[in-house]
Amino acid sequence: MNITIWRRHNRDGCDSKNRYDPRCGCHLWAQFVWKGATGVFEGKKLTYQNKWSLETRSWSEAQGKAKDLEKRLKDFADGKVSNKGISVEDAVKEWWALREQNKLNNVKAKLMGQKLIDCKCILWDGRNARWETSQHACVEANGKARAWLKGF
Repeated sequence: MNITIWRRHNRDGCDSKNRYDPRCGCHLWAQFVWKGATGVFEGKKLTYQNKWSLETRSWSEAQGKAKDLEKRLKDFADGKVSNKGISVEDAVKEWWALREQNKLNNVKAKLMGQKLIDCKCILWDGRNARWETSQHACVEANGKARAWLKGF
């Protein structure tokens, strides 16, 4: 699989017309052709031609992310499971431990985290995911468990 890295220019702040301009500060994207069956990979829809943000402006960081994406896509095509799901209870406990390690107050976090644990309806894959409950509590994961509890 060949992944092409290119810049998606912001029309308001960039005059460059070259998709590969190294001096431009616009966001970098990955483009690739998926010849396997259509499906969902890490929350993103796989179609024949895909254009996904690499969420960086650094060319060297984008190259590393593209290599990692290529490896994960190859594993996905081969049927290998790259990440096992983590339960909400485990994620919330990891989040509490992270907060305690950083000497943050856990009173409200424990209350909101317990509400999420009691819901018992959410799993995430350990990469990037987001869920909302009826109480507008959001949980996000990016590698390590992180949580933001909003609206309370």
